Amino acid sequence: MSISTPTELLQRLIRLEVFEPPRIDVIPVPPPEETVDLEQYRREMSSRRVDLLGQPGVWLDRSPTGSGKSTADVAAFQRAARGLSVQPAHTNCADVVEQLTAGGIDAVAYPGRFTCGKNKNCWNTAADQAEKLGLSVVAAVCRFGCEHQAKCLQGGYLAEVSIASHARVAVATHARAVHAGLDRLSEGRDLVCVHEDSVNVVVPQESIPADLLATAKFVVERLLNDPTWLNRFGPVFEVDRESRTRAKNERASDRRDAQYTFFRHLADTIDAVIATLSSTTDGVAAVPVTTTMAEPSGVQAVLFRASQKLGITFNGYAVWRVLLRFAAGSFYQSGVLTRERLGT
Repeated sequence: MSISTPTELLQRLIRLEVFEPPRIDVIPVPPPEETVDLEQYRREMSSRRVDLLGQPGVWLDRSPTGSGKSTADVAAFQRAARGLSVQPAHTNCADVVEQLTAGGIDAVAYPGRFTCGKNKNCWNTAADQAEKLGLSVVAAVCRFGCEHQAKCLQGGYLAEVSIASHARVAVATHARAVHAGLDRLSEGRDLVCVHEDSVNVVVPQESIPADLLATAKFVVERLLNDPTWLNRFGPVFEVDRESRTRAKNERASDRRDAQYTFFRHLADTIDAVIATLSSTTDGVAAVPVTTTMAEPSGVQAVLFRASQKLGITFNGYAVWRVLLRFAAGSFYQSGVLTRERLGT
């Protein structure tokens, strides 16, 4: 499989954006026949918010600041079995938790992860490196050999995440919803309220420099073709009492086989993206990823170790997150958008 060099790709375009066109049905609402005072408006807003429970869909509330949207949330969360509130920043999350708790609701905010300072709750700086590569800290570092795991599960970041995940109402930042995926955070919750600029939460966009695709392809091809890495995917054999050779751990062997298959699929996905770049002039072009595949456990841990060993940094761009979402088909619609051209 041949690809353009990073320099050639840069001459085509310098930014790659993954986008999802919004799937929101807009229902016209006729203007009120008469003006109501603020208190009545708030009561009606709360009532309508409660009435939406059990009605799947995306509902837009454009009430101005100070009209009582947060108060309406409380009324709805009091009747919801499990809910999720998504806020712009951690300070907003703290305010919401305080308000919901005062209303008698078990509410907990997802924590920030800090490897230094007074709020330190993570003792593995490798987690910072994984995050900068666009990998899930939990999937790439926490679950696979972190020496601080026991301490973290007892009173660190993982413990705090678990508490928030099991709360009746979890409160998360926009950033967490985008990075973890709103669909995952809202799983099992019958009411999700997204406040402030919600477009990038409901319709997330990711941007990466196009030349980093060639770097990502290099890493994946090393995993698939370098004997050193291929050994990592092979089963561990043992000889039984009858001198028959068999896999020592069949479950681990199956997992490794699934990872290898997924990396082959990831390589094909990167090829599809690069081919789109090579044929695109200006504007938007869809990326034809015809086959998708669920991401097996351990894939992100392997990508992280490979990136570390090869000295890959991606300059802080979340390259792996974009490509893994392409490969898994978690984008409703994916494509590239030419922002700026260098050369001809």
